[in-house]
Amino acid sequence: MPINKAKPINLSSRQKALLQQIVRGTTNPYRLVRRAKLILAAASGESNSSISRRLELDREQVRLWRERWREAKEKLAACRRATSN
Repeated sequence: MPINKAKPINLSSRQKALLQQIVRGTTNPYRLVRRAKLILAAASGESNSSISRRLELDREQVRLWRERWREAKEKLAACRRATSN
């Protein structure tokens, strides 16, 4: 059975900087920090399995948040295009 490779995540330099700021923040909620770490790891090319082991998450959670990020990024890009016209 072939293994499906996770869809890559591309971050702008601003998005990466904001996610890193969330990770470094000392008062941010743990779940937010964990999700920021997940997205940064996914953007660096790490596999879902590797991320799930390192962050102690279920692999399905990693897949879900990777997909949510991709969907949100597409919606954000559409909003930016609509407001820049």
